[in-house]
Amino acid sequence: MQLSPFAVAAVLAATVTAGLAAAPTPTPTPSPTAGSAAGSVSVSIAPAGLGQIGPNEDLAVDFTVSNDGDDYLTGLSATLVLDRTPVTRSDDLSSWLAASLGDAVPGAQLGAPVVLGDLSAGASEDGPRITVPAAEVGMSDASPFGARRLSIVLSAHGSTVAVGRSTIVWDAGQRPSSVPLVAAAPITVPVQRTGLIPSQDLANYTSPTGVLTRELAALADRPVALGIDPMIIASIRVLGTSAPASALEWLDRLREVSNETFPLAYSDADMAAVAQAGAQQFPGLTSFAYAIDPSTIPTPTSTPTESPTPAQPTPAPTASTAAGPAIPSVQDLLAWDWTRTDLAWPADDTVTGSELGAFAGYGWKTTILSDGNVQRDTNGMTLGAASSVGDSSVLVSSSLLSRLFREGANARSTGAFDGAMAQLAAALAVVGAERPAAPRMPLMTLDRVLPAAPFRAGDVLSTLAGLGWVQLQDVGSALASASTPATVVDKPEPTDRIAQVARMLTTTGAEDQFATVAPDPSTITGSRHARLLSLLSQSWVTDSAGWPTEVTAYLKESTTLLASVRVEPSSQINLGSRPELPVDIRNDLRVPVTVSLTVRSNRGHLIVTTPTMAVDLPAQSVTRKLVPVQTVGNGDVMVTESITTTGSPPVQLGGIESVTVNVAAGWEAVGTGVLIGLVVLLFAAGVVRSVFRGRRLREQERAADE
Repeated sequence: MQLSPFAVAAVLAATVTAGLAAAPTPTPTPSPTAGSAAGSVSVSIAPAGLGQIGPNEDLAVDFTVSNDGDDYLTGLSATLVLDRTPVTRSDDLSSWLAASLGDAVPGAQLGAPVVLGDLSAGASEDGPRITVPAAEVGMSDASPFGARRLSIVLSAHGSTVAVGRSTIVWDAGQRPSSVPLVAAAPITVPVQRTGLIPSQDLANYTSPTGVLTRELAALADRPVALGIDPMIIASIRVLGTSAPASALEWLDRLREVSNETFPLAYSDADMAAVAQAGAQQFPGLTSFAYAIDPSTIPTPTSTPTESPTPAQPTPAPTASTAAGPAIPSVQDLLAWDWTRTDLAWPADDTVTGSELGAFAGYGWKTTILSDGNVQRDTNGMTLGAASSVGDSSVLVSSSLLSRLFREGANARSTGAFDGAMAQLAAALAVVGAERPAAPRMPLMTLDRVLPAAPFRAGDVLSTLAGLGWVQLQDVGSALASASTPATVVDKPEPTDRIAQVARMLTTTGAEDQFATVAPDPSTITGSRHARLLSLLSQSWVTDSAGWPTEVTAYLKESTTLLASVRVEPSSQINLGSRPELPVDIRNDLRVPVTVSLTVRSNRGHLIVTTPTMAVDLPAQSVTRKLVPVQTVGNGDVMVTESITTTGSPPVQLGGIESVTVNVAAGWEAVGTGVLIGLVVLLFAAGVVRSVFRGRRLREQERAADE
């Protein structure tokens, strides 16, 4: 069997270790090779023991080389470099870990380079463990506690092709005071479309390998605050007795956790986008009745209550089932024993300064922001999480600590986990070194990316607790600590996303007005509000193709809904004597409604005797209403027909329909005209008679006088 070049190198590891006994020599400044190899090769480092070493302890380092380029690499060798100067500022550590290939590598070379051999394109190989004897590490009891820069320089034929950067923590017993640390993690699910998680998906998510099971198993009863999507709780409770057994068990387990808990926005809705779209109120839920099967509602049982006095020996029931179980309300389904309910948690780097006031108006007192979203006078050091922006309270998460927390939690291999944890421990050691007597209290968070399998967040927290100089705290402690003034660095979301969110919010407002046509508007708005919130979920941000499609579908559904109660268009209507004008009104809703019908004529030939009237419309039907009118002449008349809600103020439903009515008056109209004519003639005759009579009287009076 032929061994790979890296396997051969592993066989020679003993020789390599022996070579490390040579005196340390300065490492050369890296000089990257030209061509595709430079920048396409990477080295990941995982110090053994998470990089925690002290006097009389060897330094052992594992590493992996990956060739992501198209070139076959030959003549590879790895050189271990340690900078014994303590890292005392967080900015310096961040810069070191983020350095590029051409940046200098400070420190001293430990031993001779390790010969690796060749590496084909697309391959990834573990190098041999490099062990540095304690005597050659070059530090002593007098060396101060803290982080040190560690690197592996990878060369090919004498030219540097990659540099792997990591850290160790030197601990000779002179530790700082315990570094307080706050951690927060979300409990969420993949994107949903209806605002409730289907039963089969719940079964999958809460199965032994499901995403909710992984999240809870890793985080339950750990010193981490849990931001929980209330949609998960509602989705299980809506199903009642038909909910999957695994989901009910998961909910019971969640109820028992000792963690600090707070609710995310329903469906983890993007609160920053809602505020940037100009919403004065955050979208709420109105009803889940549309999704509840009454037969699955647990029947309340009569619970006997012991009589408070001997005079009442008969137990009194606390609940009655005579009327059957009631449909639970939104408040019933979302009720939970939260530790706190005042935290807003938008996605990292999505907030502008104006949103903090909007969040307060929505009911959130404190906002969690990433440090890339704020400006604080840090002087290059880590600040505590507690901050204030004007009158607004914020908790600022450390981007460095959060990134390493996330890398460790989602590490696919032991080496990747160990590497992330070595850097995280070093970052916290720097926090301790910045203010040894009273270290600040930073915050680290997980993001909304669904956890990988395995999910190692619990291992991260356990490892930190095991360091002995890190003390995990709760959010309340962070809020109670000293606050630092801050300003928001505006990080608005993309304008096209905000425009789409604004369209949905505007449409929802129109739907809410339309829904007043029903005796109970929530029978219409319940499912629509839940669907809106599901499409506002932060999880959709990464689905650049799927989300616009769903938004378009939502807007089309709204157009259909708003036209579901309307006057049907009509062709020309011919009316004769004693007419009634037929008006057809459609109700496509699944609930009966009552509307106010208004009919108006533009000419006096047709008089609408009752221009406005209430009309009851059965569900999913077309109702014909005969409107009484009076014809007083012949000819074409334009009639307008419209409907509104019956409430105050009335809401227009559908458009205004116009119809041409051909009025062909019958004998009643003719008779009316004749009678009017006779009356006029009689009146005229009377007037003429009176005139002549008066003239005769005057002539008679003149004759008598003569």
